[in-house]
Amino acid sequence: MGIISTGNEIIGIDEKLTEGKIREVNSHLLSALCRSYGCEVKFFGTVKDEYDEILSAVKTALSESDIVLISGGSSAGTKDMTVKVIEAVGEVFAHGLAMKPGKPTIIGKADGKGFFVKRFYNAFGKLEKFTHLMVISFA
Repeated sequence: MGIISTGNEIIGIDEKLTEGKIREVNSHLLSALCRSYGCEVKFFGTVKDEYDEILSAVKTALSESDIVLISGGSSAGTKDMTVKVIEAVGEVFAHGLAMKPGKPTIIGKADGKGFFVKRFYNAFGKLEKFTHLMVISFA
């Protein structure tokens, strides 16, 4: 299981928190949850909302993982490049789900490997239920 976080506003846990910034915690939550299902997990870092940076991280994660989870970039804003990256390397099955939590979600595949993209900023209870559903469906 490969995990990538995206976002210009995302900073590491050791960095000084300033206005407009958010600590990167999703990889820790997702890693723990995936490990609870017996998955091997590798974090491929936090990348900025730049097409080339996301593409590079995705290609690396694809070469080393069976499933790639991406936290961020799943909405339809001008800085949300993730869907374009997945289209470039594979196929997008869904971009947006008619459920809450879950609306800004991307599901796809490349090289026979699954992608699941979501901005995992929900309260942990919702995150846990939503991600359990996702991990079970890919496992």
